[in-house]
Amino acid sequence: MKFDLYNQKGKKLDRKVDLDDTVFVSNINRDLMNLAVYVYLSNQRQSNANTQTRGEARGGGAKPWKQKGTGRARHGSIRSPIWKGGGVAFGPRNNKVYKKTLNKKMKKAAIRSSFSLFAKKKVLTVLDSVEINGAKLTQQVSEMNSKLARGKKVLYIHNGENRNLYLGSRNLRNVGVIPVNEANTYTLLSYDHLVILENVLDTISKLWAHAQVSEKGKPREDEKANLVKTRKKIVSKEKTLSEIGLTTRIATVLEKQGIKSPKELQERLESGKKIDGIGAKSVEEIQKVLKIK
Repeated sequence: MKFDLYNQKGKKLDRKVDLDDTVFVSNINRDLMNLAVYVYLSNQRQSNANTQTRGEARGGGAKPWKQKGTGRARHGSIRSPIWKGGGVAFGPRNNKVYKKTLNKKMKKAAIRSSFSLFAKKKVLTVLDSVEINGAKLTQQVSEMNSKLARGKKVLYIHNGENRNLYLGSRNLRNVGVIPVNEANTYTLLSYDHLVILENVLDTISKLWAHAQVSEKGKPREDEKANLVKTRKKIVSKEKTLSEIGLTTRIATVLEKQGIKSPKELQERLESGKKIDGIGAKSVEEIQKVLKIK
């Protein structure tokens, strides 16, 4: 996909850049993005909060008063959850594990959906380069942000070497700067505008692009060859004795006699040779399975 290229002053340049269609024109899967954000936030939880149950609260071992005769409600412990100072019935516990996982394909697909969402909404800007030097770094980044994103909450993605861009953005409320290899669905969707430097486009393609396929989504020639080999192996694979429907006992006896395949068994029966350990009834059963008259 051809995309407009800008400089840091917000002016459109004459040339355009090529964006990877598999990343920036991908199918937008909102459910998958939601799942990726949920997994990310779950993994940030630390399980610090902890409450005591009635068994862990100090005291309360003795029954406060006898069961009958006082006119009061019956109680067995002063550390019951209904008592002041008692244990907590269903409070948070610090042994609960909130960690969740998402497989690599789903992570990549969620990030592709995020990039494609920015491109579709036209809140994506590609910069040729960024030069933030000298004093007043924050002021320079603020001015650049006002020209590119017009005051929106903006995220800059760079190659990790532009330290001045990071330093100049730390004191700005609505500006974020991250290296390209640290991008994730949650961080991307936390901003309204996305600014990508031109020198990281190749890295984005390497990290999150789809696997290469030929036209119309057909597999490449080398993949075709592998598929043919796999199919041949499947077709050529002969069934075992137990797979054709023989009982385990008969199959075990035949294997001890050196007969391991249905073909060998059929040849043995047609030759008329007796098989040790196989009676007349078993022979009839084998003939039914092999459909031999």
